[in-house]
Amino acid sequence: MAESVEVKEVLDSILGNVARTLNIKSFELLPDLSMNFGDGFVASFYTGMIRDELTGRMTHVAIKRNPSFAFADFSAIFKNEADIYAKLVKYFDEMQRQRKMTVVFDNTPRYFCSSLEAKNEYIAMEYLKPAGYVMVDKEKYVDEEHWKMVFQVYGRFHALSFALKEQKPKIYQSIKDGLTDGLVSLLFILMEPMKESFAATLAALDPAFDEEAHNKFKKIADDISGNYERVSQYRGTYSCITHGDCWSNNLLFKYSKNGKLEDVKLIDFQLSRESSPVHDLSYIFYSSAGKEDLDKLDKYLTIYHRSFSQMSRDLHCNPESQFPLSALKEEWKEYGLFGVYMGLYLWKVKLLPKSQLLADSETQAKLSKELHEGEAYRTRVRNLILHAANEGLI
Repeated sequence: MAESVEVKEVLDSILGNVARTLNIKSFELLPDLSMNFGDGFVASFYTGMIRDELTGRMTHVAIKRNPSFAFADFSAIFKNEADIYAKLVKYFDEMQRQRKMTVVFDNTPRYFCSSLEAKNEYIAMEYLKPAGYVMVDKEKYVDEEHWKMVFQVYGRFHALSFALKEQKPKIYQSIKDGLTDGLVSLLFILMEPMKESFAATLAALDPAFDEEAHNKFKKIADDISGNYERVSQYRGTYSCITHGDCWSNNLLFKYSKNGKLEDVKLIDFQLSRESSPVHDLSYIFYSSAGKEDLDKLDKYLTIYHRSFSQMSRDLHCNPESQFPLSALKEEWKEYGLFGVYMGLYLWKVKLLPKSQLLADSETQAKLSKELHEGEAYRTRVRNLILHAANEGLI
């Protein structure tokens, strides 16, 4: 009971701050005291509502709090997300308002407020579920209709980042310098499960029938850490601030009443960093695409670059000097293996029910072994490695 009272006090305080940010003069606070962990387990998640007593209007609020874990301090990457919403997206909005845009990027939740005070770290933003936004089924492949929208939206997001870098370099530099590379700091968490996934993937390849792909992948698997460092750290000239954690649970989709796809929102920017657009694109694509869409990679890269180019021109930039299609394809060859790493790891996460991911270590080990030996996982990773070998990524 005491814990519930404490949680209510915290949530009331946060919702009150949101109400004041929105200049709501008279309000009723309606916090939901039930807590959920995100699938990445580096934030605790609450929701609540604010009722404007003068108009009756309801504001739905999502609240992310930085949990206290004994084994790790996630304050730095928690700050990343606050900075992206409060600073980067703010400048994106300003840049778009100043131009006559053909299409706008408005594909993040509305940001309300945040605090980075020790033991009171939170981010409050629009709760998208009441507006009809949902996750795709993480166990299933993402289909072509969704891929077209995803690549178009990332094209706009990256083009805005390139434009900010070019037109407001001091602002861009300030935001970039404030970001922590979470994909490096979280490596100690990811490496052991990645090693398990690599071993299971190697076992899914037939040394005779898949001989070429098997041999190429084995060379990668013989130095998992070294190759991860090589493909995860960008050393090129076409850098921008990226989304970072681009798996399917961090994209929320909205559909019309007849099921037509209407919109997508990008969420969870804790792993944002300056990097290559290829890191975002290969991450989402290789952790969600089936063989049919893997075979359409070139088509989706063209869709992405058309969207990037249109946004770039609307922002009075030259897309061919910023990030030409030829550079995108060249960098895919060099850095696309990063997405393969994340795909091999995440297909396990996506195929295991969330409740099982929270099981004790002995149970998790048993479930992981069963999943790695199962047909669903083996089919996905085999298709991915055959694709990677064919594309020259391994």
